[in-house]
Amino acid sequence: MARRGTSKTLGGDVYSQLRDAILRGQVRPGERLKPTVLREEYGVSISVVREVLTKLAEQRLVVAEPNQGFSVAPLSRSHLEELVEARCSIEGLAVRMSVTRGDLEWESRVLAVHHRLDGTPARLDGPEKAINPEWISLHAAFHATLLAACGNGIILDVCASLFDMAELYRRWSETGSSTVARDAAQEHRDLAAAALRHDAELAEKLLVQHIRTTRDMALAAIPALAEEAAGEPAEA
Repeated sequence: MARRGTSKTLGGDVYSQLRDAILRGQVRPGERLKPTVLREEYGVSISVVREVLTKLAEQRLVVAEPNQGFSVAPLSRSHLEELVEARCSIEGLAVRMSVTRGDLEWESRVLAVHHRLDGTPARLDGPEKAINPEWISLHAAFHATLLAACGNGIILDVCASLFDMAELYRRWSETGSSTVARDAAQEHRDLAAAALRHDAELAEKLLVQHIRTTRDMALAAIPALAEEAAGEPAEA
């Protein structure tokens, strides 16, 4: 049955669902996204689907190629390195600004979201140990809250887009095995503590290390990236 609602509300709903499917790995990197198939799946018009795909392409979660249509952004080592460089520079600036400018209300938000993140298991019980959707949401909220007091909406928009792109790599690194050891929960605790002490220099240093460790895990765990480094054709 076709959905009812305005083009704007339907587009927002489909955008949220498709973006979530991409970030959670339900649609593979490089996979074609056919508007006619998505129209049937979501019960909306083709124009709504194309609007959603165009928006996702602007955020670089989807690639639009002339005469070939849309596909989920592929994973590549070169793109990951560029992404990490951009995140370290721009998110590093944002967290420094935010920690410097953050007020008591911001401190309360950082404390609250970190408390929830720290108390939520990253993986669900069961033989597959699937990633916990609630943890994914809280993880994104924690990073967004750390930067929220920077006071520059343009910088925050860029940071949000970079974080979403990085989520593709983080999600697919979880499907492989990595020799990189880390304690992500402790990294988050240290970040929160530095932020609440308004130690901008330390907060930036810890965030940059956090981002780079995530990169190292992706390089070690995603076969396509290792193959690319060895000069072999990369497949997402």
